[in-house]
Amino acid sequence: DWNLIYHFAKLMEKEGKTVAMIGLQDSETELSYIITHSNTLLCKEKDDFDYWGVPKKELGEKFARNHYELLIDTTEEPNFFGQYIALSCNADLKICYASTEELEDNGKIFDMMIQGEDALNLRDYLNQVVKYLKMIKKE
Repeated sequence: DWNLIYHFAKLMEKEGKTVAMIGLQDSETELSYIITHSNTLLCKEKDDFDYWGVPKKELGEKFARNHYELLIDTTEEPNFFGQYIALSCNADLKICYASTEELEDNGKIFDMMIQGEDALNLRDYLNQVVKYLKMIKKE
């Protein structure tokens, strides 16, 4: 999914948007590629989380101290990391993917939810996000 997210970020930057990303690398995953986006913070489950699974203060604050116009959660649900980051960040609009079962819980965290019946298909989800943002875009 990194390739898809990276290209989406590059597309947004081409349109004049500033993009920042934070990601989670679980302890079983070995990356076979290099994260090349300059404004990306990667939290490694082995080293960057406390006993409770919360990102260490310096990492979470590094990302959360900025104001964002838009936060797009691309984690598969339910995901504590994605929810924690969304709750920690100051963003005008927070968007996530939610199955029918997750609508109520995510509604307490996110402003907009793209509902689906199946597991997250990242390409379709990002296309839906762009579609709905164009519908509500301020002129």
